[in-house]
Amino acid sequence: MKLLKCTWILWTFALCSVYAAKDICNAKPKDMPLEPMCVYRNPDISVEPTQAPEKIPVSTNPRVLELSKANSRFALTLFKQLSERKSSSENIFLSPLSISTAFAMTKLGACNRTLEQLMKVFQFDSIKEKTSDQVHFFFAKLNCRLYRRKHETTELISANRLFGDKSTIFNETYQHISEMVYGAKMMPLNFKEKPDDSRMVINEWIANKTENRIKDTLPEGSIDSDTILVLVNAIYFKGQWKHKFDKQDVMNLDFHVSETHSCPVPMMYQERKFQYAYIPDDKVKILELPYNGRDITMILILPNEGTALSEVSHLVNFLPKIF
Repeated sequence: MKLLKCTWILWTFALCSVYAAKDICNAKPKDMPLEPMCVYRNPDISVEPTQAPEKIPVSTNPRVLELSKANSRFALTLFKQLSERKSSSENIFLSPLSISTAFAMTKLGACNRTLEQLMKVFQFDSIKEKTSDQVHFFFAKLNCRLYRRKHETTELISANRLFGDKSTIFNETYQHISEMVYGAKMMPLNFKEKPDDSRMVINEWIANKTENRIKDTLPEGSIDSDTILVLVNAIYFKGQWKHKFDKQDVMNLDFHVSETHSCPVPMMYQERKFQYAYIPDDKVKILELPYNGRDITMILILPNEGTALSEVSHLVNFLPKIF
């Protein structure tokens, strides 16, 4: 979930007819004529003549794959920035795709330098589509691949919403495209006169979309009378392991937080063949644990014994080799 509290910027779009496709996941580019006035053109991406073409998974749109990798690069860069600034006693827990999605919605209304910065920071300028408006189409396709997976024991749900001050007139085209591409419908709230009531409405929406697992997201004072627009992305995951752990094999063992500090925690155990990688140069072992449904996995990164976490926080150096 990402909160963005903005000062008011007038977003202007070229007047155009936008028709909502019946099923966004099966739509063609012509079904989504996204024509904002402000468009950023990506620089040409040079490819080495000797570079072998990348193998693309079956039934995967090449542009969707590029956007997915762009999101991964942003996630790793963000993690690196956060890990360099955190204290040794702090943990990092975040959803980079939620951040990318929320700011992709702001990109719909951005122009000039702001639009260029959004394209670069979130790595959108690295895909081969030349213009910024086309990113939204492939973002919709990416979301379809991620969130339209159904399995009786695995749930991955994402929801977007715009909460705008009711006294502000928001561009209709911006609202229409936000709802069509990101499912983010505008809900008018009275920020000016009832900021705390508005805050509770947003918190209730988030709790509802996350099966009441995430409550009181926005603390008191986070919304005030100057708030104009709040963009929210809520993500919820619940799954079961493809290969379940036996409760009888759970035991308390020492978890080494650092070279000088450890604490006992419950640890699970099983013997089975899994996807595994050992990267000696980076002093880490990597394990992939699948969930039921075959579409979602957990990636675990374990530093070698005697190797501090700070020594392997340069994840951006080797994770691209895996993903």
